[in-house]
Amino acid sequence: MNIWLGVLGDVSGVWATNSINQGAAIPYLFGPRVNVRHGLLTPFVQVLLGGVVTSSGIEQTGWQNHFAMTAAGGIDVKLSKRFSIGPVQAEYFLTKIPDGLNNRQNNLRFSAGIVFRFG
Repeated sequence: MNIWLGVLGDVSGVWATNSINQGAAIPYLFGPRVNVRHGLLTPFVQVLLGGVVTSSGIEQTGWQNHFAMTAAGGIDVKLSKRFSIGPVQAEYFLTKIPDGLNNRQNNLRFSAGIVFRFG
């Protein structure tokens, strides 16, 4: 890789419950990130593809895999050679879980965090 192109992996999880059901969804996504380094600030865009594993509380048939993807942009602020903070990241998050309607869930995710650089 080089200074402007990187590879990113994202694995997360959510547990949902109501008075009738409870279940889990675990998205796993991988793909490229394009960085535009400018001093301490690094704006970026990324597209991640992968899937989402859902449990029987989300679906009626037990654990299943489905398509998932994100398209995102954000900014990192460099603290040192290996660490940055990510004060904002906004993502369009698509999942294709059967729901009896159009089997497509369009979501937005907003996040902040710490960035660790390797290599």
